Amino acid sequence: AHRYLSDERFAESRVHARSARYGNLRIRQELAQHGVELTPSIAQELRHNEAARASDVRQRKFGALPTTAAERARQARFLAGRGFSAEVIWQVLRGAA
Repeated sequence: AHRYLSDERFAESRVHARSARYGNLRIRQELAQHGVELTPSIAQELRHNEAARASDVRQRKFGALPTTAAERARQARFLAGRGFSAEVIWQVLRGAA
């Protein structure tokens, strides 16, 4: 009644804590482990800024865009491990984000 225990507040808190470092897939997986679903408004916000978040994460880790196929694959594996979708990864690695 007093919202001391609220799945919605937990989801908001987890998204706020993880969104700067992880992608949508990873955040959804963590919430699923706790048996919590994203609200439609939070899910929309995450989808809207996923490319920008992926670009920031890549920039902090690697700096410059990849110049070789091996470096591109390395950066793609890193971003995939962080839970970013394949479409967003290729968009970021092309420099379009």
